[in-house]
Amino acid sequence: MITFLEQIVVSWQVVSASVLMAFITGLLLKNSIIRKQRKRILSLEDEMLSNHARILALQKKISEERKNINGYHQTLSPIRAKQ
Repeated sequence: MITFLEQIVVSWQVVSASVLMAFITGLLLKNSIIRKQRKRILSLEDEMLSNHARILALQKKISEERKNINGYHQTLSPIRAKQ
């Protein structure tokens, strides 16, 4: 039969092994979550950069259109002579 002291030692070993396994499992889960969040952040950053690039392209197009409109009005000469 196992004596009381041997039972305490075995219990202590089981508890220690359980705590170690729980710690390792927690680390693995946390690393997995962090990895997924980093991927999501990179994806969102790429989306933001593409959106900013699109906005800048549209602003450039608007600016060019305004220049064309202003240039068009400046090249027109009045039909009637000023008195």
